[in-house]
Amino acid sequence: MKYGPLVGMVVVGALLGAQGPNPVRGSAAAAADDPRDPRSWTGISLPSRRVVVGAEENGRIVELAVRDGQSVEAGELLFQLDASVVEAEVERLRLRASSDVGLRDAQQRHAQAEREVLRLRSLRRQSIASGGDADAAEHEFALARIAVDRAVLEREMVAAELRQAERRLARYFVLSPLSGVVERRVRQAGETVERLTAVVEIVGIDELWVEFDCGVAQLEQFPRGGEAMVRPAFGDAAARRATVIHRSVSADPASQTRRVRLLVRNDRRDWRPGYKMVISADPDAVVDRRQRQGEGHAAAPR
Repeated sequence: MKYGPLVGMVVVGALLGAQGPNPVRGSAAAAADDPRDPRSWTGISLPSRRVVVGAEENGRIVELAVRDGQSVEAGELLFQLDASVVEAEVERLRLRASSDVGLRDAQQRHAQAEREVLRLRSLRRQSIASGGDADAAEHEFALARIAVDRAVLEREMVAAELRQAERRLARYFVLSPLSGVVERRVRQAGETVERLTAVVEIVGIDELWVEFDCGVAQLEQFPRGGEAMVRPAFGDAAARRATVIHRSVSADPASQTRRVRLLVRNDRRDWRPGYKMVISADPDAVVDRRQRQGEGHAAAPR
């Protein structure tokens, strides 16, 4: 049986980025007169998103649909809890919601009471029916109208109960909240878990953070919103252009460096978190800034 998108999925823990080891402390090379001198820094790649996913219901895991290291897309099934009891309740409510027997019965009684009222009104005008009989018919007609309204309300209430039960049922089929890679499965199929218990951890790597420590004197090469080139420290992968999205407010007193965070696209997901990375300033941007500054003194980096 297929179900719609999960309404009540719970992200038990969400971290913007990884809480892993600190990036490798990189020491900037001595500044050269030539802005195109290939200076580099060393840092580490981190996931841009990390979530730990659990369910909003207690239950036994009957299916764990992913494995460690598997790529998943947002909305893909991660795991399923035993939903047999809720499925039975949903089926019962669907039968009630699809039946109009109660409403049709009330409508039929209302139509009969209306005919009786009209008949007695006519007879009363002819002085054939008594006032008591006509009043009793009017009373029955009013009760029949109330019965129709009650039947309509009951159908609406059943429909609301069905929607609520279907939403609850959807919570037994837990979907991925993002596209990424399964870092690890915390629980296994067959285990019983409580509400909000972590089951699967996912990292988003379509975009990676690259963090490194940059000397205060060289920080001008990495302005917020500026660009840099990054590549893994191993192999021969081509460098990619990254954007500076953060620079720490405070400098490290001992090393006189500030933490810089870059954002790099990783659409092929071939770079992974934890890689040692080599960062180089964008040489064209450095030349442009030097030309704009001219002979003046640059202000202290903010």
